[in-house]
Amino acid sequence: MKRFIELKNEFVIRNYNEKLWGIELTICHEEVLDFFMELQMISFQKSDLLTLKTYHSPRSLQIQLQQAETQSQVESKAENLKLKITERDMGVIYSFLLLYYRDAVAPVDHIDIELSDENDPEKEVYLIIKAEDFSEPISEKEARRILDM
Repeated sequence: MKRFIELKNEFVIRNYNEKLWGIELTICHEEVLDFFMELQMISFQKSDLLTLKTYHSPRSLQIQLQQAETQSQVESKAENLKLKITERDMGVIYSFLLLYYRDAVAPVDHIDIELSDENDPEKEVYLIIKAEDFSEPISEKEARRILDM
């Protein structure tokens, strides 16, 4: 079964240099639950593929589970990107989304998932999942105060 959701924010492809590029996906709090549940459908094999689209772009981002416990991968074809995410990396994404959902703000502004590029294994690629709403970082002094040090 294939699933589909439409997100408010467009995902952005950034080329940092000839050997490094990234996919930035920004999630707003209202989308966290749907995104989380659709990823769970993939993890529990109730769905094979999730396609993300945005209101502003013809580009699509497809996500599926990487069965082999290797590195998560990306395959790019014209306007479409296909991500194969390992269970370990799905766990990192779930943790980030659960905290974002619980607190209405993410604990950090983004997480990075390292991917291998199926088209060019020499390139480094990162999936950067950004939270639209996140906690501001605290100073060392404030952290010590909170920890009663």
